[in-house]
Amino acid sequence: MYDIYRSFTGPLTELNFWAERAANLNSVHDQLMGEKIQKVVKVLELAVSTYYPAFKRWAVLVPAVPAAFKSRVQGVGREKGQGGYQHTRLLVAGCTAKRLPATNYQGLQNEAELAREEANDNVKFLQPLRKYLDKLNMMDDFQALVDLFKPIFHTLMLIWKHSRFYNNAARFVTLVQQMCNDLIMQ
Repeated sequence: MYDIYRSFTGPLTELNFWAERAANLNSVHDQLMGEKIQKVVKVLELAVSTYYPAFKRWAVLVPAVPAAFKSRVQGVGREKGQGGYQHTRLLVAGCTAKRLPATNYQGLQNEAELAREEANDNVKFLQPLRKYLDKLNMMDDFQALVDLFKPIFHTLMLIWKHSRFYNNAARFVTLVQQMCNDLIMQ
C-alpha cells in the first residue's frame, strides 16, 4: 500500500515547479533581449537574409506599460496606420501609446511575457510557504502539526488575497491536496 502513495507529490513539488518555470522563462527572455541576438538580427538584416523577419520579431523590444499607467489601462484597440499596416493602440486614461504592427507573433510574445509574469509572481508569493512546508514534510510528531497549520493557512490566505495569478480554487485545491499527501506519507 505504501507504493501507491509514493506516486503522489507533495507541496514542495508545486513550489519547485514554479521556481524552475520562472528560471527557464527568465533565461529565455534574457537571451532574446540580449546583445548577442541583437547582433544576429543586425547581421541578418545587412545580409538581406530570409530569416531576418522572424529573428527581428523575436528581438524587438516591446516597451512595457509603466507601472504608474497599469491602473489606468482602459483597453486595446487596432487602427490602420501609414502604409496600411495595422497597429495596436494601448488605450490609457489621458494618453495612448503605439505598439508594434499587429501580428500573430505579438499575441505569442504577449502570452510568453504573461507566462513569465505569472511564474515570477507565483514564486514570489509561494516562497514564504517553503519553510513551513519543509517542516511539514519532515515532521513526525502529529501533535506539533497543529502549531504548523496556523502559519501555513495564514500564508495561504495572504496568497489568496494578494497574488494576481495563484488566487483561484483549482490552484489551492491542488496545493492543499499535496499537503494532504505529505501527511498521508508520514
